[in-house]
Amino acid sequence: MQQPQNYTIYSADATANIAGGKVAFCGGFNHVEFDITVTGNVTLKAKISHSDTPPDFTAVASATNQWSYTELIDMLDRSTDSGAGLAMTAGTKSFRLNEDGVKHATLELVSNAGAVTAVCRVS
Repeated sequence: MQQPQNYTIYSADATANIAGGKVAFCGGFNHVEFDITVTGNVTLKAKISHSDTPPDFTAVASATNQWSYTELIDMLDRSTDSGAGLAMTAGTKSFRLNEDGVKHATLELVSNAGAVTAVCRVS
């Protein structure tokens, strides 16, 4: 069994409309979770890929650049964003991907009015 890993996706980023933060390698792990801290109002979307080769999450998805949006589950109340985007106000929350077999994951910062720190934990 692989040792759990943490990947910093955003580190106090304050730029809006970022198509994708750093990419977390998730292959071989059962759980993909994000700890997200924001200082203002933000909207995020989870992007994933099942491809062996990491996709370019900033480019359009295609047959040769395979990725998709997926649903996030709130670890506290089990609510979901249905893949449409997660709106957060100032604070910290934890989310899990509602997807199996993910090999690469990131977050897209759709709108932002504050700093965002996001860490992806795979286990």
